[in-house]
Formats: sequence, structure tokens, C-alpha cells
Amino acid sequence: MDLFEESPYRASRPVYIEDMGDGIFEVRHVSGTYQGRCLYYISASGKDHQRLTILAVYKKESRKTPARILRLARRRKQEHELRKEKD
Repeated sequence: MDLFEESPYRASRPVYIEDMGDGIFEVRHVSGTYQGRCLYYISASGKDHQRLTILAVYKKESRKTPARILRLARRRKQEHELRKEKD
């Protein structure tokens, strides 16, 4: 897991990014008792940018990312990629 140190907004709390496999990443943000999570993937890259597509946002309730959340994120990624191909 990597600590994302170069935030343009300088988050007041640490932000961690973890590779969940299949091109999906998890951003972890801890603020007091709330521990939010966001699953995303890089849907496009250019010379000066990356486009991130948010797949799921949830509140941490256990030590591991719930399997149902990972399944949902994988399904949404697949659906998004299919829609991009049609455009």
C-alpha cells in the first residue's frame, strides 16, 4: 500500500492507495472514526492526465474489503469498458 503524499489539496489525514487487482485501486481515507473507501480504475491516460472512474464508495466496516463490493466494482468496470468500446 502506498501513501499518497503529493496531494494538490494537501489532505489533513493520510490517504492510502492499494492495488486490488484487475486494474482496480482502493483509496483509503481515515478521518476520526469514519474510514471511507473508494474503488476506482484508470479509464484513460494522456500525456498530462489520467481519467479515473469511480466504481464504488463505501464505509469500512471490517478488516478486508467485502467480496460483494469487489464483485460490484469489477462488474461496473467491465460495463464501463463495454460502453467505451461502443462509443
